[in-house]
Amino acid sequence: MKHYTLYDPIASGGMGTVHYARGSSSLGLSRVVAAKRLRGDLARDPRCLAMFRDELRLATRVRHPNVVGTLDMVEQDGELLLIMDLVQGESLQELIARSINAGQRVPPAIAVSIVCGILQGLEAAHDATSENGEPLSIVHRDVSPENILVGHDGIARLLDFGIARGAGRKYVTHIGEIKGKPSYLAPEQILDSQNVDRRADIYGASIVLWEALTGQRLFEGDTPHATLSRVLTGQVPRPSSIVGSLPEGLDDAVMRGLSRNADDRYATALEMARALRRVCGTLLPFEVGEWVQKTATESLAQQAATITRLESLPPEPEPFPRIITPVSPVSDPALLGLRDAEEAPESTAMGVAMSLRPPAVSARRDPFGLGRVSLALRATGLAGACFLAGLLLVRAATSQTASAPQPVAVAPSTAQASNAAPPTMAAAQPEAVSEPVAKPAAPRAPVSSVAASSSPKKKKPQAIASAKAAPANAYKSRSIIDDGF
Repeated sequence: MKHYTLYDPIASGGMGTVHYARGSSSLGLSRVVAAKRLRGDLARDPRCLAMFRDELRLATRVRHPNVVGTLDMVEQDGELLLIMDLVQGESLQELIARSINAGQRVPPAIAVSIVCGILQGLEAAHDATSENGEPLSIVHRDVSPENILVGHDGIARLLDFGIARGAGRKYVTHIGEIKGKPSYLAPEQILDSQNVDRRADIYGASIVLWEALTGQRLFEGDTPHATLSRVLTGQVPRPSSIVGSLPEGLDDAVMRGLSRNADDRYATALEMARALRRVCGTLLPFEVGEWVQKTATESLAQQAATITRLESLPPEPEPFPRIITPVSPVSDPALLGLRDAEEAPESTAMGVAMSLRPPAVSARRDPFGLGRVSLALRATGLAGACFLAGLLLVRAATSQTASAPQPVAVAPSTAQASNAAPPTMAAAQPEAVSEPVAKPAAPRAPVSSVAASSSPKKKKPQAIASAKAAPANAYKSRSIIDDGF
């Protein structure tokens, strides 16, 4: 179990914020990650919490290099945190803006390579299955430049499944409710939001490619209503009419993806990626990475410095107790190996750590019969001691010497123990013979607790105290992703 310390925000959106965070474990290991948290007033809204949990459940089922990895969801300090891989890179939105500010456009080969990577990530989401192998039918519904992160390694990654549609979601979009950014919605998302499929994501990816090639917004109005109207009825110009010469066939591939009729689009994201590659080709990741590093040099240097400083901080102790559960369902304290009945564990809401002593030997837990061999050897030793004690008593009773009997200490040897007959369970073992009449020994423990009484005591593990969260360091924030709720 890890504890996450949050630092400065990376990006913020309408419903939450993504922070730099560092996870620390009790083993002294740490890792810098990204932690997504709901805004304070929304963290108590059951509807928002349901959406947040749905995002985790769907995102963890999508495993692909072109999708930002979701690591965990933890409940900490009274709120939920979605833990994700921290990617050093920039959003496609920021890269397009930086290129325009430099008087340039995104090279067509770069734009096509980035969008092809996103299409492969979308294909993995569309084909994702549940734990039982059932299709989840995930539709991202928010494919936009803000939700595409291009790393310095040149790999484009899709993120933010906050409004993704999928089977088994606790929160379901109601009739008349529109999810997503108006400028990147497919027509069917506006007209019938409850009946959308993977082709809506293909439409969004086609808008992203159109804007990356032209450096302009395709659908933009003064109000959300005006934007939605343009999506439904506005004219869509061919990219080459704005930027001039493009690789032959690239216009046709983009315009097919932008068809308002879903049946006229590509059937799958992978089909569109293959079509783009045929007409334009794709670059290797390191070639895209070189362009990213050249375009966002200062931002990447700042990110690297921040990550280095966070990694150099001393690890924090784990603030939660480790939960230890007994391996046997037996409830008898003696069979569990506890010394006394008072030491039996009590269940609590937090699953407080329990201290267990070595379990007793039993047929259920001792498949090789080693416990029976140990009991047989002890019984043999006891029989030998009783036999010698009897001989000494007879000799003392028949002795005619005048002198008083001398104390004789008797310790059973291994040879005598091995030749003696096995005794009954009621036999008692004398410690030493110092009088003519043997003193009775204390009764032995029951067979079920022999191993427990002979085993060395172990110290109980102490619950590790909660560590206070480290104060936020004054690191400069940057905006690379959007929550997209």
